[in-house]
Amino acid sequence: MRLHRLDITAFGPFGGTQSVDFDALSAAGLFLLHGPTGAGKTSVLDAVCFALYGS
Repeated sequence: MRLHRLDITAFGPFGGTQSVDFDALSAAGLFLLHGPTGAGKTSVLDAVCFALYGS
């Protein structure tokens, strides 16, 4: 399975709606989520799990 796009609304530190375009991020083959503490890296992964499994 390959993710293409994720829209996050009011999830974790994301108050509004944010879109993550995985196709653009992985154009070179790999991508890395990085940023300071509290930036929402883990929340992006939690949102993927929530979208797939509902919990």
